[in-house]
Amino acid sequence: MLLAFDVGAPGREGDAGVHTRSNIRTLIDNNDRLFLPRETWKCWPSAAVPLRKTTVDVLVDCGFAQGHRFVRPYKRARSDAPGKRRFNAKHSGVRRVVESTFCMLSRRFGLLQSSIQMEPSHAADVVVSLLVLHNLILGWRMQSREAEGLPSEILRELHPLEDRSQEVEEEVRSAVQVELIRVD
Repeated sequence: MLLAFDVGAPGREGDAGVHTRSNIRTLIDNNDRLFLPRETWKCWPSAAVPLRKTTVDVLVDCGFAQGHRFVRPYKRARSDAPGKRRFNAKHSGVRRVVESTFCMLSRRFGLLQSSIQMEPSHAADVVVSLLVLHNLILGWRMQSREAEGLPSEILRELHPLEDRSQEVEEEVRSAVQVELIRVD
């Protein structure tokens, strides 16, 4: 699911420049209260085993500036240590997930495969609508996967017309016939 997106910058502008002026960057930079303090992550009171100290960071590529909560991979020249190579591999794996999401959006919505031929403000609204629709589709799929193991009577309650369409058609026909008879 896409948790945050900033749409509307010109396509020819680089990612780092867009990011520098984005509302998302401003939100992250100016709202540490939205993130748990680093000390809070040492362990949860209910955890049997203390958790490692963890932080919430945003992974960016080498074109972005390193900054508060924004983490770039190590440069090749400095990535000779095994720990740094492992970090770069994990960082790259997460970025592949993001790139795959863009590919999925493009395949799902053909409109995104070329430049959108409309006023930029309207194009931004269309893209935001497609991103919201993408999230709705993912949410619906997750719900249907969760429901796969449920008994049929519960599924009928969740989707009352799917399993009973024949019954519903008969009820509607009967009701229409009764109304027609009353009119005569």
